Amino acid sequence: MPLYIESLRDQRYPDRTIRGYLGCLAHFSYWIKNEDLELLILDATLIERFLLNHLSVCTCPAPSYCTAANSGAALRHLLRVVAREQTARL
Repeated sequence: MPLYIESLRDQRYPDRTIRGYLGCLAHFSYWIKNEDLELLILDATLIERFLLNHLSVCTCPAPSYCTAANSGAALRHLLRVVAREQTARL
């Protein structure tokens, strides 16, 4: 998570937004675990499944971040951070 937070701070996201995005990531992580999914590859398909199939019927315990807009933004940012990190390792 440090790279994710650092990336958001570098882009001058306010702390409130960063906390919200971290909550979205926690919700996504909870969903992955609850669905017994193996997170071998983080990709747009998995994120779409979460946004389109899960959020519309979400009954996760509070606090859960259930807006598709915020969750989508947080998860797309995560994809970019992961892609940059993978590229840097090559």
